[in-house]
Order: sequence, then C-alpha cells, then structure tokens
Amino acid sequence: MPAYTNKTWIPLQAGDVVDIVAPASASTPQELRQGVAYLKSLGLVPRVPKDLYDKRFVFSNSDQYRLKHLLKSLLSPDSRAVWAIRGGYGSMRLLPMLAKARAPKQTKLLLGLSDITSLHIFLNQEWNWPTVHGPVLARMGGDHPKRLERSEVERVLFGRVDELSYRLTPKNKYARSHGRIRSSLTGGNLEVIAGQQGTPWQIEARSKILFIEEVNERGYRVDRKFQNFKLSGVFDEASAVVFGEFVGGTEPDTGRKMWKDAIDELAATVKIPVYTGLRSGHGHVQRPVPFNTEARLEGRVLTVKTGAKIRP
Repeated sequence: MPAYTNKTWIPLQAGDVVDIVAPASASTPQELRQGVAYLKSLGLVPRVPKDLYDKRFVFSNSDQYRLKHLLKSLLSPDSRAVWAIRGGYGSMRLLPMLAKARAPKQTKLLLGLSDITSLHIFLNQEWNWPTVHGPVLARMGGDHPKRLERSEVERVLFGRVDELSYRLTPKNKYARSHGRIRSSLTGGNLEVIAGQQGTPWQIEARSKILFIEEVNERGYRVDRKFQNFKLSGVFDEASAVVFGEFVGGTEPDTGRKMWKDAIDELAATVKIPVYTGLRSGHGHVQRPVPFNTEARLEGRVLTVKTGAKIRP
C-alpha cells in the first residue's frame, strides 16, 4: 500500500446529511440530543434512527444492529459524513462482519476517537479511506470543547483548511536530528491498537508515523503494550512515533504518572524519532488528526493533509 491514499472525502456544506452512529457504547439521552442540536446549528442534517439504543451489556445495541446501522451509514449515497456519538467498547466486535462488505465508490468522512480506533484502522487499511481522529459527537454537543478546538473541527468539516500543523516536543536524538519524513499517520488509542495485534486487522505501521494516545492506564500497563509492539516489530517498521494526550493513570500508592517513565524509556531504546505534545486524545483539548493522508514531519513540526477534496 502507498504511504498515503489518493482518495478524498467531499467537504460538508449546509444541508448535508450526517449519520450519527453508535458502534460501541451508548451516550446519555442528553448527549445525543445535544449532538443533534450541534449539527443543526451548523446547518447540517443529523440522521439518527429512533432505535439507535437498546443497551446490551456495555454496548449501545446488539452486534447485529450496530453492524447494520454502521454499514448503512458508510454505504449510504445521500450522507456526507459518519460521526460516532461516543467510544467506550464494542467496535472491534464488528470487524469480522464489516470485512464481508464491499467498499462503496463514494468515500466519506468518519470522525471519532478512543474505541473508534478500530474503525479508523479498518477503513484506512481495508478500504484505503482517509479518516479523521477527532472528538466524538457527544463531546462537541456539550460544553467541553474550547472555542478554538470547535473552530478547528468545523474548518476541517467544511473544507476551509486542507492541512493541519502541530508543534511537537522531541524525546530522543533521532527526533532532534532527522531530515524530512514524508508519510502518513496511523494509530489512535493504545489499548485498542494492542488489542488488535495478532488479528487480521492489526495495525500496519510500516514506513508510517504512529500516533498513540491513552487514558487511565498505569505505567506498567502502558509499558506492557510497548513491549508487545517492540517484540512484534511495530516500532522497527514505523518511521516515527508521535504521542498524543495521556490522561490519568496515576499510581495508587504514590500518585506518580509512571507512564511518563515508560515513554522516556521507549524513546531511549528505539531507533526512530519519538515525539510528544500532539494535543489529541482524551484530554481537555482534542484536536482533529487526519489518518492515511499525506503528512510531513520536519524538525518539530508535523503537517498533515485533511483528506478533503479541494474545491476549485
């Protein structure tokens, strides 16, 4: 597969339909109402089935229903975007059934993060779609986003920008001395990526920039996943590693965030550039990060194409 896709999604405009999906856990009824109201405030047409939620275990609905609705949203020719209402857990369970579907000719935008990492990996690798790792709709409809964060997400949605830039902090000598890296981003939530290792949908990081974020994982659990990636060759194949937000995960006895030590140790032992500082993930700021699009890493600056089709 090339370093990045040549497929593009069509920027949204007023009147476009956005499918709201819940491929993992359910949001609260209030979060769903707020998400719908937010899309309407942008002049978009939110589409959500009346039976979106029929809570089973920790999922928003049965596997069969979640798959049916997700596929309908991805394949529908009359919607421009698919936005996950929240993450949680459950998207990975849909992959074997999703793999039986044929990719449509129309590429559309998928937004979400956390558990939605499973869908990003699938769509990037199986359908060769560009996607955007960004806030779930439940967040955008509430009071959580900062003004600048919301503005950036909307500029991406409506094609007002065709690339985003992020200033990073180098963590090892390779990050301080490499030349230009031209590739694409892949990745997402650490727990989800690690959970798919050894499956047909494990992450393909060869010659790519690996983006990783996490929430509420203690240092030893973070390091365990890093060791898995080392032993399975993920870090040998990647061009660079860029860490997003790591939130919580303090040690119960000391209050230390030992995942910082795990990142420092990783940076000292791998032979590729390692960076921190990309403000995306579960933190107070959740910047959108395009996957499977052209990316340039020069010095401390990462610049990534949004994947939107540029209007003439």
